[in-house]
Amino acid sequence: MSALPIRPPGAEPSNLKCRSLTLGLHHGCQDLPVRFLNVQVGEDCVQLQTFIVNKIREIRGVQEKQIDFLVAAIDRLIANQRTEEVRAVFQSATRALCNWAEEHFELPSPNEHANRTLMKEMAAVRYASSLQPL
Repeated sequence: MSALPIRPPGAEPSNLKCRSLTLGLHHGCQDLPVRFLNVQVGEDCVQLQTFIVNKIREIRGVQEKQIDFLVAAIDRLIANQRTEEVRAVFQSATRALCNWAEEHFELPSPNEHANRTLMKEMAAVRYASSLQPL
């Protein structure tokens, strides 16, 4: 936004006056726009009011963008937290399954006598539902 061109009627402020005023400002305030105006001139007051309102709108716009950025960052953090929670549950379940598989990896050796008996009974039965467990 451009600085407000306010000046006393019929006179241009000296650059020396602006420069000495700017140098007298505290650190960090040197970039503030410095303008001279005559409060008895209505046009100068209207220009100052317009300048201040526009500056406030500009500051609000910057802050709105910063808030939107922070809200988006918070949303990403919440989504990331949910993803991490799901990942932790999945890893826990996987670890439990791996532990069980390691303990039960080896199958017992087949019992030949039981298998022969079962095959004999299955050959004699017409329906599988009528088989009796050993």
